[in-house]
Amino acid sequence: MVNHEFQFQALDSMNNPANTLESQPYILVVHSDPEILEQLNALLEDYGNLLFAMDIETALYQANEHRVDLALLGDVIIDTPGTELIRYLRAIPRNNDTVALILTDNHSQEHAEQLLSKGAADLITQPLSSAVLRARLYNYLKLKRQADWLRSQTLIDALTGTANVQTLHRELGREWRRAHRNGSSITVVLVEMDYFNQYIGHYGQESADQCLITVATALASTIKRPADWLARYGEHTFMLLLPETTLHNARLVAERANRAVEKLTIPHAAATPSSILTLSIGIAGMQPSTVGQFMQDKLIKAAEEALHFAKLFSHHPPHHEPS
Repeated sequence: MVNHEFQFQALDSMNNPANTLESQPYILVVHSDPEILEQLNALLEDYGNLLFAMDIETALYQANEHRVDLALLGDVIIDTPGTELIRYLRAIPRNNDTVALILTDNHSQEHAEQLLSKGAADLITQPLSSAVLRARLYNYLKLKRQADWLRSQTLIDALTGTANVQTLHRELGREWRRAHRNGSSITVVLVEMDYFNQYIGHYGQESADQCLITVATALASTIKRPADWLARYGEHTFMLLLPETTLHNARLVAERANRAVEKLTIPHAAATPSSILTLSIGIAGMQPSTVGQFMQDKLIKAAEEALHFAKLFSHHPPHHEPS
């Protein structure tokens, strides 16, 4: 039996996140300013086991001693760019999937693009906002924990850390049978990143991979219930599986997902008409009247058709397919 609650914990427990993550993660904080380290210690003390370093040598010693779930790094640590430390960390086999965030006071778009292209999952800009920092950190830790569990079950998309298509279909079958017994509805939300082939052509595959990871994390943050699933459905497509959800409520989830990605303001110079990455979204829902693969496939087909019309008529508002 899959433990859904482990994978997607509600953010209502944000005041004490240590209670919502199944085990205490290791968080490596590296910065050359002792005042920043002290501030981060106060902000993050409930989030797990904190490891602190003011130089590269100490940071790598810590990383060799522990499996680091998340690293929060200064933009420059003494004379070494934080992105270089990311490379060193991931060269350690036990930490090759460490999520790395860069703390920076440089707000320029060009600098952001450079950091993201060199392996940073996200940027935290100074001056620090405690609410933003804690929310982002929690979302990344949540996705990392889900990724670790799914990886152990060979049910994961290796790049994004979300469930893979096989897992999605298995869980859809499980939830379909439950909905049939209970007389409830089931809804899927299909999310596609707009003009992503152009993104790859303009920014390169490495940046595209990092973009997929960042978007997956943003989408995961919109899921509020233990039974909901996020899966990578295609090269640049994700699907949200929402049991016991009406089309109206699924649309609210889709709007949250759209806003979450828009707030990232991921640069997309090759996009038309927007200069940032946007989404197209299709929604479909059914109340299962029979049990079988055919009707499940019909639900997914309806979501694909809804996505097709969303792409034709608008790249912003989600489009839903009547049940």
